[in-house]
Amino acid sequence: MFAFSCFDGTRGAGRILDDMGAAGAVQFNGSGPVRHLRLPGNTLQVRGQAVCASIKGIPFEPCFNLDRRDERSFRGSVSGMGFAYCDFRHQGAAQMLLARAVARPRSLHPPGHSRSADAAHAEIS
Repeated sequence: MFAFSCFDGTRGAGRILDDMGAAGAVQFNGSGPVRHLRLPGNTLQVRGQAVCASIKGIPFEPCFNLDRRDERSFRGSVSGMGFAYCDFRHQGAAQMLLARAVARPRSLHPPGHSRSADAAHAEIS
């Protein structure tokens, strides 16, 4: 799991899947709603020191140059546009659980307020 923050304020967290797809959540420009995203398998390809993305509907394949900062972090910048970058940091499971708990929407019902069984199992993402 990686947390990331970008030059324009965009931030989020996600993971690269075994099938070279990706899944995570992103908040564009650092404000507004958090969007949950999933890129299908084989979207990402490693090409030397770059990672490229083949995304349906985009007429080109954006590539990102990777620059390792330390054992837990790296910077990915758009090829040919070094100013457009995101910093990625590997997060441990405990850190991500804490981040999710803090970011999770709060209940509108006071503690101890009973709800129907169906409502108790509903999840909104």
